[in-house]
Amino acid sequence: MENIISTSSTPSQPNTLQKILQYIIHNRQEWWVYAIFWQASKDVNNRLILSWGDGHFRGTKDTTGSTKTGHGQYHQLQKKFGFNGINDTNNNVTDTEWFYMVSMPQCFVAEDELVVRAYASASHMWLASYYELQLYNCERAKEANLHGIRTIVCISTPSGVVELGSSDIIQENWEFVQFIRSLFGSNNNMNTTSHLPVNQGTYFKLIFDVVSV
Repeated sequence: MENIISTSSTPSQPNTLQKILQYIIHNRQEWWVYAIFWQASKDVNNRLILSWGDGHFRGTKDTTGSTKTGHGQYHQLQKKFGFNGINDTNNNVTDTEWFYMVSMPQCFVAEDELVVRAYASASHMWLASYYELQLYNCERAKEANLHGIRTIVCISTPSGVVELGSSDIIQENWEFVQFIRSLFGSNNNMNTTSHLPVNQGTYFKLIFDVVSV
């Protein structure tokens, strides 16, 4: 059963980035629970920051198992981020839904964080299995593991990082990594100093025009 949540930082405008994220996880044989795009930017001190750009939540194959988050916590998140379509029966959400929701206000600056490592190295990080996530020295991976995610993938693009999570163990797939990069105009020779496109709106529109054909 799918429990789709789409969340945008600019809900009043058509969001081609979100459509790309939907395209990614709904056109794959393997089951991805969510897709998040972490947008790269610089702060006033010229430090790299990766923050929520957009996301799409598909849900697990079986969403019957849920964990109660608490009436207050759930409605605070709902009010702050404006969730639509979320399963709020008895104020219960699944562990994976909760992990997705609490990701929204997060940003990453530490070099040892999974998302930053992927972007800074212009490569990808692929962790699959309970033990890989638990043993990897990164809070993001450990938090995902605690909430039922068994595969987490971070793939660098010129303007940020695509993160995908699944409750299944999905083995590393280089063709899939290249597929993601092709959607975001990336190539094998990305230079981290040339990240951050000048006109992101036009950039994503051109990409979505291609995948919509």
